[in-house]
Amino acid sequence: LSGGGAKGMAHVGVLRVLEEMQVPVDLIVGTSAGSAVGALYATGMSVDDIERRFLELDWLSSFQDDPGRVYKPVRRKQNDWRLPLIPGLGVRADGFHMGGGLIAGQNLGLILNELTRNAALVNDFDQLPIPFRAVATDLETGVEVVIAQGNISEAIRASMSIPGVYAPVRRGGRLLVDGGVANNLPVSVARDMGADVVIAVDITDPLMSTEDIQEAFSVVGQLTTLLTRRNTDDQLALLTDRDILIRPELKGYSSADFYDGPELFEVGATAAREQAVALNRLSVSDQEWQQERTTLTTEQWRQKPVVAIRFHQGERLASEFLRERLRQRIGEPLDIVQLEADLKRIYGLGYYESVTWSLAPSEAGAILTIQAREKSWGPNYLSFGLNYEDNFNGDTRFNLATGLRMTELNRLGAEWQTGVQLGTQPWVRTQWYQP
Repeated sequence: LSGGGAKGMAHVGVLRVLEEMQVPVDLIVGTSAGSAVGALYATGMSVDDIERRFLELDWLSSFQDDPGRVYKPVRRKQNDWRLPLIPGLGVRADGFHMGGGLIAGQNLGLILNELTRNAALVNDFDQLPIPFRAVATDLETGVEVVIAQGNISEAIRASMSIPGVYAPVRRGGRLLVDGGVANNLPVSVARDMGADVVIAVDITDPLMSTEDIQEAFSVVGQLTTLLTRRNTDDQLALLTDRDILIRPELKGYSSADFYDGPELFEVGATAAREQAVALNRLSVSDQEWQQERTTLTTEQWRQKPVVAIRFHQGERLASEFLRERLRQRIGEPLDIVQLEADLKRIYGLGYYESVTWSLAPSEAGAILTIQAREKSWGPNYLSFGLNYEDNFNGDTRFNLATGLRMTELNRLGAEWQTGVQLGTQPWVRTQWYQP
């Protein structure tokens, strides 16, 4: 399953037709959006459930890091009112710094954790109901990275980390970004896993004509497509007469059309039905199909007791700083809703680039790991404010403000914030906060 942003929902329609025709799937490989759809199906989630979850998903929140005002402490809300412009600009002794992407991926990580919670305790992707691989790209070398084990939500997150938009994922000493940069249609990976027949679903954008390349955004889009189109063509060359290529007709749809799910599902299904003759030779009998579906039935989420909580974080804050903010108790079943609310509150403090959770199995129960990544551009941050008022009767007010927030001044999370405002209502303020 290839990458293509929102157009990846066409993959769901293809999977639906494969089930209608009783075509068994022995393994799945996906890149970017294809890895998200493929992972959900590989964990045993039904096509109906995948469609429902995609239609109910708050796609807009996946492109934001802000947890929402309700999860922020009072002082953060006050700062947001005085200095609402927070460009992600940090300052240290060696100069100014920015993050690795416009979006850290905090909300996206929580969404993927929830979607894949049935496989939260699976470390080896060969142990999933359907063996699965996600393809990412090593940002340092540009080579493809095939992810076969670990946290499956993190694997998806790495595979769909659009360079410059989402911050890269640190995994195994590497910085990983969207797999489309190196291998957008991973036919070779499916072959390496032992596939005899490959059903390749290509939703890669076609190259634009000269007449269509008129504006800056179209130029950037064309450069991105050049990267993915070339490696996709290389992968298409690996297909043989036994393989089946499905290309949904996606003209008029963009990689940002996340709320066109019903149409995209049907576009994918239509493209698959057009290959009905070729797919028919892969279908199995009713009895074989029922046996196949039985083996793919995944065990539904069971609340297992948490026997240990581990913290992976930087050295600037003590582990107790995080532990005190978690309501999860040892020996109690994992409460995902409560846990994610706690992590949002921790993220709302403003110290971390991302705060995620994962589970690992043990004989006694589940081991909960909290991964808190300190902001690479911190711990001191600049923010700005601009205010303009006019009553159209000669009363005009204009203010320009800036502030420096120095955080993590000790292991208990002390902060020192200083700000200045110039204009109609000037002020200078400084505040020390010690939790």
